[in-house]
Amino acid sequence: MPTTIGHGMGFIMPIPLFVILLLLASGGVMKRWFAQKPHVSMLQEGLEHSQSVPTRLAAWQMWLHGAQPNINEVTGADLRLLPGIGRALATRILERRRQLGGFSDWRQVDAVRGVGPKMLAKLKQKFVLKI
Repeated sequence: MPTTIGHGMGFIMPIPLFVILLLLASGGVMKRWFAQKPHVSMLQEGLEHSQSVPTRLAAWQMWLHGAQPNINEVTGADLRLLPGIGRALATRILERRRQLGGFSDWRQVDAVRGVGPKMLAKLKQKFVLKI
């Protein structure tokens, strides 16, 4: 099976590059594929109606769009995205949140072992606290 196209026509192009160029040239299919951004429409819809953004969005996706996730809805993976938060601290934060039935004040987050003033400032910068 040949690995190039156009060998006898004065040019040589690797097949993967040819496939990419063919897809780009098709235009319509690619435009429709790139135009479908369900995560952006969900984010806009949630913000327009003053609701919390659906939890299907990861924290990094929300930050990418300028939104702040609710600390009462984030996962351990979301928390670990912040420098200084490892698996153990994320687990302690989530466990305390579960015990309280959700945080109602930032002081409750601050009371978690391992969360000091600097970490609390990072958390407040990246997350909101909604009951």
